[in-house]
Amino acid sequence: MELVVLDSFDTAAEANLIVALLESNGIEAIVEHDEDVLVDPGLLANKGISVRVLKSELEKAKSIVTNNQKAS
Repeated sequence: MELVVLDSFDTAAEANLIVALLESNGIEAIVEHDEDVLVDPGLLANKGISVRVLKSELEKAKSIVTNNQKAS
């Protein structure tokens, strides 16, 4: 099972909202680098805070996020 980056965000709050949205739609997702940024804020400029999903669910996850953004 390979995890891939769905998107990167400037804040952990944004990333966690996307994870909650995905999980409410049956897709497992994780936030990556949120704690690293607390230790070294310079990492935010280089890596951002990533949301990762299974590669097999990437297209479905993208669709869910896009549809949610259109509805907002």
